[in-house]
Amino acid sequence: MFYKVIENGVITSLHQSAAQPPNGEQITNEKYNEILTTIRSRPEDTLESVYKLMNASEQYEPFARTHEQTVDWYVGQVLSGQMEIDAVPADYKAEVWDRVEASKPVDAEQQSIDALVATLQEG
Repeated sequence: MFYKVIENGVITSLHQSAAQPPNGEQITNEKYNEILTTIRSRPEDTLESVYKLMNASEQYEPFARTHEQTVDWYVGQVLSGQMEIDAVPADYKAEVWDRVEASKPVDAEQQSIDALVATLQEG
């Protein structure tokens, strides 16, 4: 059996299983393949818009990004090397910088030094 999972009017996933998933609506094999074709041709999100697969039309529609989604977009651009942190607008730069820094692996030696300092400060 084939299912599309719908949350708040948006198709979030497709399933092929014997059991109906939560929020799942049964669809035909033909419909499953049609939606899968649409998913494969998904437009790329832009700085201004996030594309969502709407249940009513079974097509992608653009939605304006929230502040948090815009920060996520800039973080992705910086981490992928497609943008330098200096190119991030001032309204987002501090948040983006914090998230980029937080995503970097922690140096194991520095972690050990920090733990030793904390132990010495306690005693």
